Amino acid sequence: MVLSEIIFYLKLSGMLLLWVCIIGGNIAVICSYVYWKDVHSKTRFKIIISLAIADILYALFVVSFDLIYTLWNEWYFSRPYCVIWRILDVALSTTSYIHLSLLSLDQFLNLYKPLSIISNKSKRMRIYNICICLIWFYSFTYSSTSMLVNTDYFRWSMSADYIVLDHSSSINLTENIYGNESIIIRKFCPFVITEGHIILFTTSFFIFMFINIILCAAIVVVLVKNNTTIFNKSSLTPAMQHLKMRKTIGAIKFVIAMVIFFLLCWLPFFILLSLQPYLKRNAYKQPVWLFNLLLWIAYINSAINPVLYFFMHYEVRTRLKLAITRKKCLAFLEIS
Repeated sequence: MVLSEIIFYLKLSGMLLLWVCIIGGNIAVICSYVYWKDVHSKTRFKIIISLAIADILYALFVVSFDLIYTLWNEWYFSRPYCVIWRILDVALSTTSYIHLSLLSLDQFLNLYKPLSIISNKSKRMRIYNICICLIWFYSFTYSSTSMLVNTDYFRWSMSADYIVLDHSSSINLTENIYGNESIIIRKFCPFVITEGHIILFTTSFFIFMFINIILCAAIVVVLVKNNTTIFNKSSLTPAMQHLKMRKTIGAIKFVIAMVIFFLLCWLPFFILLSLQPYLKRNAYKQPVWLFNLLLWIAYINSAINPVLYFFMHYEVRTRLKLAITRKKCLAFLEIS
């Protein structure tokens, strides 16, 4: 077996492992939510489950097709589905980082105004349900309109002439055979067509990431300033106060870790994407292997999220252990 085949199968194995981890991890998150009925009234878990659903859909309808496209350097599916695939790619990734902002906001409100949160649980749940629906609606509307309003892209997707010369793909279009230049014709699925799409997509990402960073900083400030009033409740025993403190600090660490890992995974890709118009104007062609590498690093975030749920969120971790052992802890449920 030659070196190129070994590299190919290593890449295939790694990509399949990542795909399985995304699907399996997020299904486990949803199953733990279904098992514990009392968390159905908690906004934090509503957001986590919605984000887990987005990650599963991302793996099924985006990552799986990109695996084939990346490894074989050719689009084997129809042109209309190429457009649908790109719409799903943008929509589901947008859904993820907006959910992250909502999760950060929820944790900030839990710390900043805990009493008002407790007294208006039903109203707050309705508001968050509406917010989650609006996130999904906005993401798909924003993604589909940004793609379909581009008339050139729409005409390309509906064209009967499927096989085209790809002057921006990852494959060399010309190769020298016996001293003569021959043309390699491949099918392709372009990612972004116009400079306006790139600016719109990257600007949206950076705005919401800036909001996430501000909210995380605000959470830390509120926690430091009000740590005594948050945890010292006369209605709770010292042991239950300690448990409440562990749950709250664990939830804060979890939210901050999610933002950090999201930035580590997605920021390099968006920086490269935002540089594309500048590189194109200066006639510099970016290495396609770098684009694919950063995109697959971004995919890792969908597999990291379930790990963060189970290892950094005290309440989720404890509930998972209790679900596995089929035990219920009354003290734990009482302060949930």
